Amino acid sequence: MPSNSELTEALYAANDVLSSWSPQILPVLPLSVESFPATGQMAITMGIGGIFNTVRPVKIESVAVTSSGGARQPARLVPIEEFESRPDTTLRGLFAEVCYCDGGYPTMTLLFNPIPASGGMIEIASYKPLQAFNALTDTINLAPGYTRALRWALAFEMAPEFGRPVTQELTSLAADAKTSITGLNQAILGKPSPVEPMDLAVPPRQVGA
Repeated sequence: MPSNSELTEALYAANDVLSSWSPQILPVLPLSVESFPATGQMAITMGIGGIFNTVRPVKIESVAVTSSGGARQPARLVPIEEFESRPDTTLRGLFAEVCYCDGGYPTMTLLFNPIPASGGMIEIASYKPLQAFNALTDTINLAPGYTRALRWALAFEMAPEFGRPVTQELTSLAADAKTSITGLNQAILGKPSPVEPMDLAVPPRQVGA
């Protein structure tokens, strides 16, 4: 029977696994679509406590602006070089043609050009990070395949802590379980998988180290 300290280490390790999965995009399910009032401001912060007060996305997939009259137009996501090359970055209009996201943390900043008029809505489709566990007593609902993937990833992560070898079999089980949810999400989202296979030459971290 694991001790309380070992269970706590397992909780930390599980959250480390979820944190490492979130930036890989495809294991993050589902795609979140949110709408926020257009404020007419040049720079919009997004994240907890920001103008768009929501969980900070891992990645923004698409942006669209809906006018107060109900017309809708997508805005193209562009890098800073293209945004700064616009003739007038202070231009205002009914819709935004482009949007730049600076990727800041804990809040990111969105810049639109033209700046959408207030009264409409800005729709953002994004990938949100996997929610961390707060306590060992948490009741959680995981999408199909996630329980198995998390169980084997946690076994791979914590094996050294319990003096267990990271065997080829364990590595394969952890990799296969993760690949199954990645493949499912790839089929749902219609995107290629950016997830690289587990490097057998790199041992898992020592929990508590």
